Amino acid sequence: MSLYLSRLRLHPRDPLVVRDLGDVVGLHRTLMRGFPQYDGPDPRAALGVLFRVESALRRDPHEVGAPHEVLVQSVALPDWSGLPEGYALSVEVRDARDLVDAVTVGRRFRFRLLGNATRKTALPRPGKERPRHSRRVPLDNDDERRAWVENRAAGAGFELIDGAGGLRVDVLPPLRQPKRAGGVTVRPVLYEGRLEVRDEIACREALRTGIGPAKAYGCGLLSLAPA
Repeated sequence: MSLYLSRLRLHPRDPLVVRDLGDVVGLHRTLMRGFPQYDGPDPRAALGVLFRVESALRRDPHEVGAPHEVLVQSVALPDWSGLPEGYALSVEVRDARDLVDAVTVGRRFRFRLLGNATRKTALPRPGKERPRHSRRVPLDNDDERRAWVENRAAGAGFELIDGAGGLRVDVLPPLRQPKRAGGVTVRPVLYEGRLEVRDEIACREALRTGIGPAKAYGCGLLSLAPA
């Protein structure tokens, strides 16, 4: 399975970068300019594009003017020459097939996942027995947030080492789209810990396709490193 990882250092004072970092839908739209080879339906899913704003996870509040880093994963080789001029200070692309090949039963990794830890709740219809539709609401506490990722681990072919006790859970600031453009709001949770592969086929698929909802908004990318 082909897999590519791109690390983009974005210019902190570029007007489009500033705008995109305040509009998660706009950021997704700009990043997809790196994949002009596909014009069919849902190109993000078809090309396995996942991304995460790395600089938002551990940014030093005193580090003024530092570049913003975005990690982009895809199954198609990107062409970042399509980015607007001045948008990126530097771009690094590496072939990550070695990482895919390393995902074998019993192998242990450190992992990072920015998840959209939510549950669906039904919206009632006045005077009606059945709800109109459902919407996602953020989970209320760390126990629920840990359960969210533990429940998805089995389907993704891995088990958390040391269980919930060895897992770091951090609620991060919301990812937003301005109200004038639609008003999307995603409340991400950063998970970091260690895992052991139980089903390499399922784990490789989770690595390729991501975990959980809101993948178009910067969530779901599963990153692995040797434990």
